[in-house]
Amino acid sequence: MFPLDYFYYFEIAAFIASVICFFKKPKSKLRWFLPFMLFVLASEFTGRYIRKVLHEPNAWFFNIVIPVQYCFYIFMYCISFENKRLKKLSLYFLIALPLFALVNLFFQEPSQVQTYTYIICFAFLILLCIFFFVELFTVDYIQNPFKKPMFWVSTGLLFFSLGLLPYYIFFQYILEHRTDPSAKLYGSIIRVLICVLYSFISIGLIIESLKNEHRD
Repeated sequence: MFPLDYFYYFEIAAFIASVICFFKKPKSKLRWFLPFMLFVLASEFTGRYIRKVLHEPNAWFFNIVIPVQYCFYIFMYCISFENKRLKKLSLYFLIALPLFALVNLFFQEPSQVQTYTYIICFAFLILLCIFFFVELFTVDYIQNPFKKPMFWVSTGLLFFSLGLLPYYIFFQYILEHRTDPSAKLYGSIIRVLICVLYSFISIGLIIESLKNEHRD
């Protein structure tokens, strides 16, 4: 189990930032990141235990965890969008994602990587991030995006989703042609993207914690 890979410390840092945010801004929409980050850490360490200690494949485990994590991100957009149509679209995505993940179990082996589900997760988040930025920069009043916590969260999610989407689109090709037989390329990509994602989430949570006056 130990020593931990470096990306775990970025997740731990985001958890610490979520604890600070929760207690400093208990009414903030970002307070939900505390239970979420607990879930992320519990999932990461459980997956690591299955692989490192039990020496068993953990793909089936993350086939459950990843859709749940993305449902949380979609939920955050549901409560963050100001536009009612975007709120409704987020709600549709929130309903569609778990349904798709369940149906996909009949098309892809549950013990294997659920590439179709992952692709839908990334596609939904990329769309929501884009819609968030469009809404942010087209409002009638002047605002500094760098002071908006969800700007940082969305930036991290966009980088993460865009970075992994191509790999999963070509996953079957990579598997069949043994382009990345030991998954070293995938490991390098996802480690960097995890660091990027949780760095941006941490920044967003810290900005929210430092606000003098909370504004939804």
